[in-house]
Amino acid sequence: MKGMFNRLAGLLLLFLLQQYKKSALDFAQIEAARAYIGGVRIARRAYWQAALLIVALLAVFALTFDANRYKPEIQALVKEQTGRELSIDGKINLSFYPNIALQLGQVKLGNATGFAKESFAEAENARVAVQFLPLLEQQLKINDVHLQGLKLNLHRVKSGKTNWQDLLPEGSSQATA
Repeated sequence: MKGMFNRLAGLLLLFLLQQYKKSALDFAQIEAARAYIGGVRIARRAYWQAALLIVALLAVFALTFDANRYKPEIQALVKEQTGRELSIDGKINLSFYPNIALQLGQVKLGNATGFAKESFAEAENARVAVQFLPLLEQQLKINDVHLQGLKLNLHRVKSGKTNWQDLLPEGSSQATA
């Protein structure tokens, strides 16, 4: 009986040692899981902090950026590209929602040379939306242009030349009025 008791005690001790090793292994796994979750929490916290920093930088940029400083440059660029005068009578505002856009007040585009002195186009309000990613590469790609209260003065002289012909890309088919 004593041998049987020793054998049972040995089996019980072996079982307890196995359970201890198993619990030690589980404890190590639990600690590894806690470290992983802590790392995920730190990464998540860093992500939110970076997002808040970007939003704060955009807010500072939006509050300090004055698009009206660039009015002369915009007008000179239009003059250089089209040979026409651009008049921006209103204030230029920058908007970020629903996309990055410049909102202009009243705008007028001069007529082509050889035509009447009146404006070629006038709009009470203009909005030009641009793509964001090309801006990072210092390129300007326009998504769309919204014009409210547009007034166009389209003219054709006897020779067939139109006052919008010079605005079309070279090689494009001429639109008729």
